Amino acid sequence: MLIPGSYEKNNSLLKDIGKQASKYFLSILKDEDIVSIAGGSTMLEFAKSIKCDKKFSSTVVVPARGSVGLDVETQSNNVVAEVSKNIHSMYKLLNIPDELGEESIKTLTQEPEINKTLQLIQNSNVLVFSIGRADEMVKRRKLSDEKAKEIMDKEAIGEAFGHYFNKKGEIVYKLNTVGVDMESFKNKRETIAVFAGRKKAEAFIPISKLNKNIVLVTDEDSAKRILELTANN
Repeated sequence: MLIPGSYEKNNSLLKDIGKQASKYFLSILKDEDIVSIAGGSTMLEFAKSIKCDKKFSSTVVVPARGSVGLDVETQSNNVVAEVSKNIHSMYKLLNIPDELGEESIKTLTQEPEINKTLQLIQNSNVLVFSIGRADEMVKRRKLSDEKAKEIMDKEAIGEAFGHYFNKKGEIVYKLNTVGVDMESFKNKRETIAVFAGRKKAEAFIPISKLNKNIVLVTDEDSAKRILELTANN
């Protein structure tokens, strides 16, 4: 689904992209769905754009992952609360950082409420997320210089859910994260990717190879860039 124009030339297109994504989301949403939502500024715009009179009282909205970065407003928990408010549904939050040590993950996932939320995330049948460039995400996640260099040396160009991908769609690095994993990512009934800007086009391509059923909502110029990059493949 394309919004005419170029995000680079007109940043206000993000609102139109969010609005289009929200319309599609409402068109496929069924009551009793489990919806997982990622964080980020694009996802927040999507959440705020949802206009819905119908009450999805049996639907549950959950974060696709733990908290990333320091901006509370764009973290997945806040986006989840906004989506839930606008579709009049239930929701569950995941009040833990996205990246943890193995022992911490083992301990926290034994907590009943956290475990219940993680099960809902894995069983979610609708996923809405945005695309991350590898070079930007190592900064947003505040990774050490050593770890960031290791990831970039492996030619990572895209990131989703703590997984870093190269151009071929191969996972070249995986962080210890909680939330959506790659197996469940491939098997959602509906997967909606939302992003704006040509610079994210290259990051979208490898992720799209892992799930052929992704519905993409972006600006026209970014879509043209995707076609340019894939023309010789």
